[in-house]
Amino acid sequence: MARSGDVLVIPMAGRVVFRRTGQETGGELMEFDFFLPVGQESAQEHLHPRQEESFEVIAGTVRGRIDGAEMVKREGEVATMPRGRPHLWWNDGGEEAHLRVEVRPALRTEEFYETMAGLATGQEGIPNKLHAAVVMREFKDEFCIAMFDSRPRRALIAVMASIGRLRGYRARPPGQEGAGR
Repeated sequence: MARSGDVLVIPMAGRVVFRRTGQETGGELMEFDFFLPVGQESAQEHLHPRQEESFEVIAGTVRGRIDGAEMVKREGEVATMPRGRPHLWWNDGGEEAHLRVEVRPALRTEEFYETMAGLATGQEGIPNKLHAAVVMREFKDEFCIAMFDSRPRRALIAVMASIGRLRGYRARPPGQEGAGR
């Protein structure tokens, strides 16, 4: 279970330092510092079905898209991604970007990040497709890859997750299975 000050390294994204967890805020929000290396994307284009995400740029520059509209955010500027809106950010500057991120409500976002850090295997730290489907299905309220945000594609993920579970894949890495719900 994440606590304030805990640090996670997610090879395909960056470094997360928890500031306030859902448990500490009664589920209202999860706040963390996110450090994004030069040239790195935060994640592929995605959305949060039941959450709003916002960040302030503490240092560096990020470029991104919300609903297809491209923008640049620099030190002191804020971006807000409403619930269910596809977005993508990447470090477009010459130094590591530091973002202060809030996700409301917290839901199981800490568990999602812990899972992604714990499963950082395979090409660029991404689990294979069946394992990724199991994780996406488990955290469907917190994270959805934008290209899978349609009824037929969500059904495909459900089928792939079922096959993945039959093959022994679990959403949580060994040692984390009992965490959360």
